[in-house]
Amino acid sequence: MGKQKSCFTVSDVKRAVAAVSGSGLTVFGVTISNDGSIRIDTAANDGGRATDSATSSFDQWKSKRAASDDD
Repeated sequence: MGKQKSCFTVSDVKRAVAAVSGSGLTVFGVTISNDGSIRIDTAANDGGRATDSATSSFDQWKSKRAASDDD
């Protein structure tokens, strides 16, 4: 069997990593599935691995953004 063309480009991965980094999260890994989905693994800002919590990364980002809008 021949090599199947990938569903993503290097630019897609770079944009995804830049978006996650730009939101204030630390990227420690990237997983790309056969279906073309890109998963970005993040770490807590203190350098430790992120843990499950009651708030999602989006909720944390939204709270930070709301706090900075108040300034």
